[in-house]
Amino acid sequence: MNANQRRLFVEKLAEDEAALRAQLERLRREAEAAAAATGALAAHAADKDMAGQ
Repeated sequence: MNANQRRLFVEKLAEDEAALRAQLERLRREAEAAAAATGALAAHAADKDMAGQ
């Protein structure tokens, strides 16, 4: 691998890493939101059960 190829490889590697980090962060936020929504739905269902509905 010559110097130019190495430079291009390192640049592409950094771009790929940044894209993967952004994707991972988005997926973490989505998972947290889904978990919060599931918790809210479960709490609501429990409230309905306790109220006899």
